[in-house]
Amino acid sequence: MEGRENKDTAVYFPTVRSGIAIEGEGTKAPSGTPFRLPWISRWPRTAYWGDLDAAGFAIVNDLRIARIQAETILMDYATYEEYEQYGAWTDEKGKPVPCSPRRQLPARTPSERDLYQLLTDPAWTRDRRI
Repeated sequence: MEGRENKDTAVYFPTVRSGIAIEGEGTKAPSGTPFRLPWISRWPRTAYWGDLDAAGFAIVNDLRIARIQAETILMDYATYEEYEQYGAWTDEKGKPVPCSPRRQLPARTPSERDLYQLLTDPAWTRDRRI
């Protein structure tokens, strides 16, 4: 079922005091929910947990550009190494996951930038999406 992974993640997310989980299509986040719910940009702490792929890092970059000061969780090289065995070689349509072209993403942290550089390196032979 398409999209189920995100719904399950939100539904089963552990209880966090004063916290909520918002799930959906990450690429729509920078122009979607935060602007329909403007209090999100004023929330004292926002965590973003996306796919370990080029798109996941682009989404968090775009959220930050949109003034949502999200900090990533489980989006670093150590997490990549630990969960690489669950990575995807194909997309939802069974096509190989391509090497995404690099974008200028100025709102990333150094560790996010390092992993993004690997994931978007055409010579990288490991999984491009975890």
